[in-house]
Amino acid sequence: MVKSWVIRLLRRLLAWLDPPPDPEIVIPVLDPVQALASQLITQANALMDTTGEYRRHWVYAKLIKAFPDRRKRDLSMAIEVAVHAKGE
Repeated sequence: MVKSWVIRLLRRLLAWLDPPPDPEIVIPVLDPVQALASQLITQANALMDTTGEYRRHWVYAKLIKAFPDRRKRDLSMAIEVAVHAKGE
């Protein structure tokens, strides 16, 4: 009885000390296409001093080479989601 009471008390204390993360802050990237698109957009912005359309085409070409079996519509959507997430 005392053991279960101590366990419940410790669980409450731990939950109070370490609250769960805010879901808006921690958004895991589960799709490898989305992860690569985000990485390539960051890389293109850092390396290229060109227009946004050229950088988008460069990222799109890299995604097509990396994922030839995926639909082009999905690759384009991954780019748009990554750009929106970065706030550009």
